[in-house]
Amino acid sequence: MILSLGSLFLSALLLTAAATSGAVAAQVPAPTIEIDVEGVRIALAPADVDAFQRRVNQPPLLDEPPGATGPSYTVTTAYWDPAAREDEDDPPVDPAAEYFPAGGFVRASQDGEDVWIVIDLRQRAILDRYISYYTEHPRPELELHPAALSIAKATTPDELISIEVGDRRLTADEARLFWEAMNPRLKRPVFLDPPRPPIASPSTGYWVTFTLPEGRAMLYFHDTAAGTLTDALGTESYDIGDAGSNRIPENASVLLIEDDDPAGSPLWWLVAAGGGVALLGLALWLQRSGRVQR
Repeated sequence: MILSLGSLFLSALLLTAAATSGAVAAQVPAPTIEIDVEGVRIALAPADVDAFQRRVNQPPLLDEPPGATGPSYTVTTAYWDPAAREDEDDPPVDPAAEYFPAGGFVRASQDGEDVWIVIDLRQRAILDRYISYYTEHPRPELELHPAALSIAKATTPDELISIEVGDRRLTADEARLFWEAMNPRLKRPVFLDPPRPPIASPSTGYWVTFTLPEGRAMLYFHDTAAGTLTDALGTESYDIGDAGSNRIPENASVLLIEDDDPAGSPLWWLVAAGGGVALLGLALWLQRSGRVQR
């Protein structure tokens, strides 16, 4: 009996492990996000779409209309449905919603009724950069397909973006020289479709992290041999030649942020399974012993 239950327990545990590893390996594609700025529908860069949806908790729902004021923009994304729908049985939320930059309010529509939510500062910063870029600095060639780093750089003062190469943060003077070399090249992004995430190794290059004022970190890999700067998702790349290397201190250029090791060895599953079987057997033995004594 104990062996039978132990086998069932072990099988269930291994199936759970397999399902968990499969869930980690399966990558759910990020939803698209489009924003209407002065009549032009702009698709956000994939890196910005991914950052926009990375929120731990749901956006808060407002019980009453907030009295939103100022200009508004239509933002279309499937993200509004899981963000605003409280129950699976509730009607779906329309993908097109009205975004008010003043206050970060979003008025979505659910079965003909208004639903108000509030997005956080990081989400607002992403949308606001596109609005600012296309209202103050129109670029016809980028109207429908912008790049995340290009947008961030064009709408954020240099001194407000910190740059780290590996674990080495560039000084203000180093960052200034870096931007001087990079600026012309940021205007010519290459879009990768399908995405091709960079294969990082100390022999091929190093990670460059751009941290924006709201705290968001944008991670790019500089392949020194190919002379490219590519985002971690592998969706946009810049041909920078040796411009970056010539402006980065030598002691920083060899640093690399390596991928973290998996949390635990697969052998721990066997240890856990054996421990589970042992505890189950002990429980059954104690139960039987109790019956015998009675």
